[in-house]
Amino acid sequence: MTDEAFAELLLKPHADTHGMETAGDQQELRDLQAALGSYRRETLHWAERRSAGQPSLADKARAQQRWNALPQWALATVALVTIVGGVVHLASDRAVEPTSIAATLPAAEQPAATDDVAADNHLLSSIDAELSYHGGSPVDGLRLRDAGSAERTEVAGATD
Repeated sequence: MTDEAFAELLLKPHADTHGMETAGDQQELRDLQAALGSYRRETLHWAERRSAGQPSLADKARAQQRWNALPQWALATVALVTIVGGVVHLASDRAVEPTSIAATLPAAEQPAATDDVAADNHLLSSIDAELSYHGGSPVDGLRLRDAGSAERTEVAGATD
């Protein structure tokens, strides 16, 4: 029997062995199938013994997952505390009723509303008067010339 015929028989485990010419070929095929079957059994037993003797990788994987999850849980906790703090802050601001000055000061010490308006108007007009200048610019006192007049002076001096 040729190598190609054996390869074909090995690829098709339920191949028809009746077409084999001699009883010697059939015996050789049975011996080969028995050797491959025992090889398969032995390798399975070896793999089972080896995996039983090796330390489990699941513990290492779980430990690594815990360390990877730690920053995620920390960020989630920070976000939760921030949101809860903001909600509590907003709720406490809305719960406090604003008190007016009239409720806290005695009637004799309360300023009159017209006096406040008049004082504010006087303050705003004095600020406006200080900010707006009448007449020349404060820069004029420095006797600085603008760029256009300086160029004209240079050009006139160059032509003379």
